[in-house]
Amino acid sequence: MEPGSPREDAGGQVFERYVKSAIIALLSMPTLARLSGCTLTMYAADHQPPHFQVRLRDGREALVEITSLRPLSSAIAPRGLAAAIEWAAANRPVLEATWRELNP
Repeated sequence: MEPGSPREDAGGQVFERYVKSAIIALLSMPTLARLSGCTLTMYAADHQPPHFQVRLRDGREALVEITSLRPLSSAIAPRGLAAAIEWAAANRPVLEATWRELNP
């Protein structure tokens, strides 16, 4: 195939779009809420089950399942997660919709 041929250009464009979308997905981590002392975020192209991240100012993190609002993993004591869990319970439809958008 000759350089610059339509077939090569189309393939290059497809690859370029794929790479750009993959980079956006990997770097995408919208902030869902900023609460007193913690931030709730969600990654694109993340693993199952549907969950969100809670990060305290000191860097400790927890992964919280959206359906049950139970920690999947946590370096934060339950008392430290209380505000995040309360916010999540009141905003579960937002969390579910955001998960579906970021993780089709």
